[in-house]
Amino acid sequence: MTDTLDAPDALDREKALVLSALAATAWCARDEDGAPNGKALIERLMTAASWASRARRHRGLPSLSVAELVEQFTQPVETWLPAADEPEGAGSLVLVEDGHPTPNCEDLADDAGGSPLAEVEQNVIRAAMSHIRGRDDEAAAYTAFRRFLVEHATAHHADAVGALLPVGLEVARVYQRVPGTARTRTGRQEVFYRCPRCRWPMQVRDTSVSCLRSPTCLAAGARFALRDDSLVPLAKLAAPDPASPDEWVALHPGVWRFTVLPGLEELDLERRLGRIEGVDVQLWPFVDAYDLDVRRGSHRWRIDVKDHSSASSLARHLNDKPVTEQTWIVVPHARREQVPRLQRLVEPDAGYLFADANEMVRRIKGAE
Repeated sequence: MTDTLDAPDALDREKALVLSALAATAWCARDEDGAPNGKALIERLMTAASWASRARRHRGLPSLSVAELVEQFTQPVETWLPAADEPEGAGSLVLVEDGHPTPNCEDLADDAGGSPLAEVEQNVIRAAMSHIRGRDDEAAAYTAFRRFLVEHATAHHADAVGALLPVGLEVARVYQRVPGTARTRTGRQEVFYRCPRCRWPMQVRDTSVSCLRSPTCLAAGARFALRDDSLVPLAKLAAPDPASPDEWVALHPGVWRFTVLPGLEELDLERRLGRIEGVDVQLWPFVDAYDLDVRRGSHRWRIDVKDHSSASSLARHLNDKPVTEQTWIVVPHARREQVPRLQRLVEPDAGYLFADANEMVRRIKGAE
């Protein structure tokens, strides 16, 4: 299906954005083992700069050199790669923060097949599934494991051992020591602070403490200042208590990014639907065949929660994976502008319906 509203300038911009995300990911990993060699990195940067320049010409803007593109990785995308119909709030999309690809950047790179963090997460999930396959408690064991990860981006070592042992995983495969970038000192004691929303260690930069790599957590208010050995809120979330890094372990970045962040949206929807009278909600049914199975009286909804930065990339993924049983794709309310685009871009016979989380709750609440 062709969406003429997106062609040709929006398609050029989409290609430029995905290629820029791949280039930014490679740029951030340039000093790591297994990173692209110098020639491959330059080729990625040159390709991204070429497509970015092509997309910019649609808006009457000058071309970008490779060096100029790298400088833009830390700037809001709308300032250097504007779209004709940029939705409200799109300026929060940044590719690189604090020297790391942002979750939005990782989303885009993953959609293009360029995210090693996604593969790390999938390996962990596959290993757990393989270990429990065929057991009488397979579904319950998987749900307990998945829920533990979502709710414990940081955990006491003993708790992590207890949660991972039933699915055959060693702690070191899933968790790591609290990174140095999250550590600071209060008096003589070394401490770190867990994000009030996702519970992963927040990053410390001078006197700033925030959940830098999660735009959703930042938008929720996970931003603080260090003053006189105390954490002062800069938004509506209360300051968390300090914790000793020697007593805690933190999820590997890939598991946090691709399990915790979308999982928080899944658990939130589960809780909201569970408060509706007469509603029965099953989380990750059939060992994660989809996210939520919801029933109320004679009604049933199969729900997959999708938290992607690119509606076009998500649409391509859905068109490539049609379903035989009608499935609702639910996006977070903060991404509600994606719903009409997905309705246009996804083939009608792919088997999907679309709603944001608030609309989905209203639909189920109103079902008789």
